[in-house]
Formats: sequence, C-alpha cells, structure tokens
Amino acid sequence: ARKLESLLDAAFEAAFEAAPAPGGPIPAEEGKHNLFAEGQVSLAQAARDLFVKAMEHELNFFRGAFEAGLSRNSSEIDAGVTAAPPAGEFLVDDREQRLLAAGHIVPPRVLIVAGSDSGGGAGIQADMKACAAASVFSTTAITAVTAQNSLGVQGVHVLPEAFLKAQMQSVLQDFGTDVVKTGMLGTEQVVNLVADMIEAQARSAGKDGIMGRCLAVVDPVMVSTSGDPLLEPNAVSAFLQRLLPLATVLTPNVHEARLLLKQHQADRARIQHAQAQSPNTGGGGGSGRGEAAPAEFLIRGVGDMERAALALAALGPDWVLLKGGLFANTQEVAESEAKGGDTIKSGEVTQGEAVDVLCHRASGRVIHLTHAVVPRTCHTHGTGCTLASRIAAELAKGAEVPKAVEAAKAYVHGAIKASAHLALGTGVQGPMNHHWETSPW
Repeated sequence: ARKLESLLDAAFEAAFEAAPAPGGPIPAEEGKHNLFAEGQVSLAQAARDLFVKAMEHELNFFRGAFEAGLSRNSSEIDAGVTAAPPAGEFLVDDREQRLLAAGHIVPPRVLIVAGSDSGGGAGIQADMKACAAASVFSTTAITAVTAQNSLGVQGVHVLPEAFLKAQMQSVLQDFGTDVVKTGMLGTEQVVNLVADMIEAQARSAGKDGIMGRCLAVVDPVMVSTSGDPLLEPNAVSAFLQRLLPLATVLTPNVHEARLLLKQHQADRARIQHAQAQSPNTGGGGGSGRGEAAPAEFLIRGVGDMERAALALAALGPDWVLLKGGLFANTQEVAESEAKGGDTIKSGEVTQGEAVDVLCHRASGRVIHLTHAVVPRTCHTHGTGCTLASRIAAELAKGAEVPKAVEAAKAYVHGAIKASAHLALGTGVQGPMNHHWETSPW
C-alpha cells in the first residue's frame, strides 16, 4: 500500500505540476521530469495510464492473497489486452474492464428478517434506512406485511413459511451476509425456521467440523407500541429455546424482558412439574395441586435492569442490551458507578436522563449507556427496530459490540432529536427521519 501510495503521489504531483491549461501549449522545464513532454501526451491520457498502473498493483496484491482465483483472472486479463485509445480520450479498454472486474469490493452486509411497516417508520423499512445511513448493504426476508400508520396497526398478513424460506435462501445463496438481524417473527414456525437458517450459516462458517459463528442481532418484537400482539404466546418458548442461544446481541425493552423472563420461569416450572409427576423420576404421581404460577419479574430501577439483563444473558445471548428509556433512575446509576460500573454518556445529560444496560454474558460486565431525554415528541415510532439494525450495521463493519451499541444509540438519539419538527402523520406514533445526518429536512 505504501509503495502504491508513493508511486501515485509522485506521479500525480509531477503530472499536475506540468499540466498545461486546457488547449494551451505543453510547457517544458529544463532539468525536471515532465510526463507530458515526450510524445505530447495529454493530461487525460497520463491520468488514465496511472490508473491502469494502480489497478495492476492492486491486482498483484490480490493475486498474492487469493492466488488460486485471481491467477486465472490475471491470465484472462493479459489475454484481453487491446490497443490503447487515442491520446486525450477517456476510453476504457478491455484490459481495464478486466482489471476492474478482478477488484470486486464486497460491502458490509446485513440480512434483515422482519415484518413490513406500510407507514415506513418501523419494520423492514426502518431497518433498511438505518443500514443505508451507515453505508451498509441490506437484504431482506419479509415475515409479514402490515397495514399501519401513525395511528396504529389496522391489519397483519403473515406470509407462508415456505415463501419466507425461499426469500432467505435466495439472498444468502447470491449475496451472503455478515450479520443477521431479526425483528417481527410472529409464529413458532417462523422462529424455528429463522433459527435453522442462523445455525446453517454458522455451520457454513465453521472449519474442520467445528461449528462457526453467525453474528445475529435479535430484537424480540413481541408487542407493538400501540399494544397489538406481534408474537404468538406459544412462540415465546421457541424464541427462548432456539433464538436466544444464537444471539450475539439481544435488544429487549423492559416490557419484553419481563415477558421473556416470565415465560422462562413458566417453562422451567412446567418441566419440573412434569418430572415430579413422572414415575421414572420417583415423583410418585404428584400431589394434584397443579403447576405453580410463575412469579412476576419486577423491574423497577437500574438495579433490577442489571439483574434482568444478567438473567437473560444466562439463557444464551453473548450480550444483552436492556433498553430502559425514561424508566431510568439517575441516583441508582450513580450508586452503581460507585461500585465500579461502567457508564457511557451520549449527549448533554440533564435531569431527564435515560439509561440502558448492556451486559456481557461471558465476563458478567455491565455497562450503563446514558443519554439526555429528547424534549417531548411523537416521532419515536420504530426506535427499537432502528437501534437493532444500526447495531447490526456497525457489527457488519467490524465494530465490537460495545462500540456498535454506542454508535447506534447516538444515531437513534440524533434521529429523534432531528425529527421533533416533522409534520408526518396525525397519530401519537410518528416516524423518524432516518437520514437526519444528510437530509435537508
């Protein structure tokens, strides 16, 4: 890279210092190398030649890294050399086309498996916007289409599992992916289908019979903001058993965390009850009192959030990001910091401070991510989808999880803040401006 950089710097510096004005004579400077003096070569021709040299250097580099594939390409390139075009014309000959073809760039990729939001604020639409804003290429597999707007969800149509599978196979076989992001899954069958796909991706990433790893950001979309159920009750157990152990990052809010932990307690109680009733376990036939109702997992402050995040992490995810929002208590954050907890602050922290908790399963590390609360605005629809997808996008670009989460939170916080003035929708859940960093509105 240094050799190529020095070659281009020296050549372009010499070329442009010696470049004539358009249509003017070529200057000759005694004692100084002039790329244009010999043969009256134009600036355009010299630049073109330098570009070809740069591509040849790049090809040599990639040939060393991928000898088997690119050595074949290089022979095809050499066989395709044609005569150079007339001086002064920006023409791309066959050799240059072949050089360009050999230097394919694979951008960071995210496969989004989620539902469609016809209002454009959440779901697949928000996911793709969040990835695009991070310069990440996204593919999609749509689980369901909805009729919804800022007033709520008017209808849901779940797509057949076979067609969802066809979507995932289609994009994975052609484009591949670096990260899988899941959103609204809806049914137990879809949860199992998506888990099968992530496991297959992990197997394909493995080597010598050892299971690889497929990065997955799992957003447990269970209930819409307006209260509509988006995940069937019998699908929650499958979600816990199949998807959580495959998740790189799990992103529940407080309500979703309570539901997941409550279902886990119910599943465990049911298994224990069944074992107690089984003659093979010495249960003696049971007492006839039935299963005990699971205790409600209360989350009333940051301390409870930490315990809930750790409890969810124990079920399999590498990381759990428990979103607290306005629920946070700054006094508890201060107490936790005094005990050695980490805090990452985003924006100017004021009295209205929101706190999320990020927990790492392997180390038990807990990080508080705090940010100032945006003044009252209704344009917060799709914040969960957007946050999870931006985390997936940052992971696809190679970021570590804490940095990916920090960047995603800053992006969403900026989107909410920049959308407060929008006049989109008449309901209480308006969409955000996902392209707030570059949009004129």
